[in-house]
Amino acid sequence: MKRQSDTRYTQLFSNPVFVQRLFENFVKEDFARELDFPDMAPYKTKFVTEAFSRRESDVIWKVRFKGKDLYIFLLIEFQSTVDRRMPIRLLHYISGLYDSLPSPRRGKKYPAVFPLVLYNGSEPWTACINIAELIEPSIPPDYIHTLRYYVVEERMFSASTLLGMRNLVSLLFYAETVSPAKLALSLDTFFAILDAEDTEAVQLFRRWLNDYFHQMAHDLVGEDLPELQTGEDQAMLAENFRIWRDEVFENGKRTSTRKIALKLISQGMPLESVAATTEFSIDQLKALLAED
Repeated sequence: MKRQSDTRYTQLFSNPVFVQRLFENFVKEDFARELDFPDMAPYKTKFVTEAFSRRESDVIWKVRFKGKDLYIFLLIEFQSTVDRRMPIRLLHYISGLYDSLPSPRRGKKYPAVFPLVLYNGSEPWTACINIAELIEPSIPPDYIHTLRYYVVEERMFSASTLLGMRNLVSLLFYAETVSPAKLALSLDTFFAILDAEDTEAVQLFRRWLNDYFHQMAHDLVGEDLPELQTGEDQAMLAENFRIWRDEVFENGKRTSTRKIALKLISQGMPLESVAATTEFSIDQLKALLAED
């Protein structure tokens, strides 16, 4: 099921500041340094083919590069597992994009498209990055399709690297990859980075962060969700950090540990062994059994 924070995530990259920061810091290609970001514009289209309908998590931008149009096709992959058919999906998507463009005049060519997959799953990205790798080379290579895409994999960057980059996209990746306790310890740096960024982009980020806290809190503690603040200023965000760390994460850990302890006891493990495994005392375990 699509989460509200996922929808907000896509909205972030519908803002030019996030796209620019992504390319400046995470796309290690020389041409990315020469894109004319101030004049970039979203490409709005409803192209549909029999093979696919445009997804909400695809974002397309038109930008100038050395005096010519270039399309950035940004596909945000929320799935926790790797889609090994990604090159085939992108072939469909980009064909649809080209089909939506007007035919170039005689002597002119279609603009280039740079496909970028932004992946925030927990598993390493192992899909082929060129469709040619999926095709049996039984005919001359000139007739084998080639389509290569670029992957930005959040999990490949350490927390210190992300925080050291000091920009909105690295902060987004940082918030998703560190523990609540570590996030709370870096609040001063966190807010200092927000203060230095574009106001509209920061507002989008704060909305995403609030939605992210709500979703993660629900996942951890279910219906016993504490009330998080709805404001987007720094005081409200700081309070949400505190609630997330102290009332959600710690409570979630206790609930999870309690379930583990009760399961081990039900399987016949001695209380002394359960206590050593879960760090509950024997008296606490007895109290849990009495409650259960």
